[in-house]
Amino acid sequence: ASLAALTALSDLDLEGCRHVGDAGLTTLARGCLALETLVLGGCGRLGDAGVGALSALPNLRTLNVAWCRLIGDGGVERLSTGASCLADLDLFMCRGVGDAGLYALLAGGVPLTSLNLGGTAVREVAMRRAEKARPAMRITRL
Repeated sequence: ASLAALTALSDLDLEGCRHVGDAGLTTLARGCLALETLVLGGCGRLGDAGVGALSALPNLRTLNVAWCRLIGDGGVERLSTGASCLADLDLFMCRGVGDAGLYALLAGGVPLTSLNLGGTAVREVAMRRAEKARPAMRITRL
């Protein structure tokens, strides 16, 4: 049975599943609209298209894509267009994510309260701007 058929699924942990890629995640995002927590850390085949597809998840509150090194600004920008409930985002070691991705999250109105940017390409000046724009948001840099 396909995970996408589990329409009531609210929490899913696929950490370290090296075969999870963009196509699978896109299918998952179309069917599992009740997802609130999704852990994809270390899914090395996951890139911008897969992360961007998660913008279709209306209830997503927690997303961990740490160590997914194919993710860049493009995926984060697309995610920011629909992540209206996303409060906790872990982008640790997503080296393709830079200032543009961070600014997209801020401009898109994503209601983040916790953001891990350790090991990304986000510059210090951009982090300071984010802290000023969203003083209640906790930004982790390590």
